[in-house]
Amino acid sequence: MAYEFELLDVITRDQLRTLQTRYAGSRMYIPRYPTEAHPIARLIGLQAAKKLSAQFAGHPILITRSLLVRQRNDAIRGERGWGLPPRVVAKRYGLTARTVRKICQGYELNNAKQPFGLRRRRLQAELQGLEWDDRDIAGKPKPTGRGA
Repeated sequence: MAYEFELLDVITRDQLRTLQTRYAGSRMYIPRYPTEAHPIARLIGLQAAKKLSAQFAGHPILITRSLLVRQRNDAIRGERGWGLPPRVVAKRYGLTARTVRKICQGYELNNAKQPFGLRRRRLQAELQGLEWDDRDIAGKPKPTGRGA
């Protein structure tokens, strides 16, 4: 089974994006000798299909949506960075405002400089403006303040 990073070694990013747009979330069989009538050859060209068959002939390839989703999320973060409200960005991409906020918040959490030993939930609470007591009865951090 071939995955996205293996496909990018053989075909270009634009050709992979074209495949993902049409066949996202499916497995496709790569024939040993592709013809112009094969769906992949019609979509990305016969030369690219021959390159794929030279590398992955007789094996299925998994075409995921991850490249498209990453590009969409980067565009959403860029628009939010320019100050557009989540409602406007969500309408443009066919999402909910909450999903847009979660995409941007997840980016902040993953790119924040985490001090050693600081857990993701605590970091998320600090980014949301919650304050933490030392420990509650069960020994787990207990949120206090706004939103608790």
